[in-house]
Amino acid sequence: MGARNFLAAIHITKKDAHLTDARYRLILHKATGVDSCSGMTEDQQKAALIALKAELNHKPGWQQRQINKLKQYARFCRMSDEFLRRLIQYTTGWMNEDSPHLDQTHFDDIMVEMEKELSHRINNNIVTLPKGVDIKYWRNRHPNKGKINSRQHHLILELWEELCEYLTPERRTMQYLFGLVAQSCSMTYAKPLDELTKYQAVTATEALKLRIEQQQKKQNNTQQYPTKKENLEALF
Repeated sequence: MGARNFLAAIHITKKDAHLTDARYRLILHKATGVDSCSGMTEDQQKAALIALKAELNHKPGWQQRQINKLKQYARFCRMSDEFLRRLIQYTTGWMNEDSPHLDQTHFDDIMVEMEKELSHRINNNIVTLPKGVDIKYWRNRHPNKGKINSRQHHLILELWEELCEYLTPERRTMQYLFGLVAQSCSMTYAKPLDELTKYQAVTATEALKLRIEQQQKKQNNTQQYPTKKENLEALF
């Protein structure tokens, strides 16, 4: 399949999967390291197409094997259902493991938190380390280790400053920004930027870029098509 055919297949798959632009760019970034097909090598295009097809065929939410693994660690910790619910909500923004909005990155995040909790309880002699369990397995394999870095933080603030030019004064607040970020990351509550994960920072960045692009198009359309009042004034 030639490069042009790969590009066509990529865009067809994006459409069939009903992906938002932000979600599409995140999938590209995770699969290839870049968030646009422009300038991709043929190998990158192949990887992007495979990732998009997996998204097309993927059942929303966590798979049963993931839920089973989560509950296994909850048993290791002797964790109550209420505590587990709170930890899932704190980590992912969603209240339970059956939410269709949960994805692989959410699962990686929650398993890191489960390991931390298990380590804490072992160190405090509440539970013992289960036989054959690597206490740092999920933390060592996490694809987006750590929280938002300074470069991502600075980029989000730069984009926010640009977006503010299109917002009314009462919306130019950090709380409004936190709300936009929470919405883009499918979180049920807003977090300060320094509490975001690297994955959430990428999602927020793409969402802000898209919002700016939408505002620019809206402004251009307004300038291109005068209002009725302006049309009337032009006649006299």
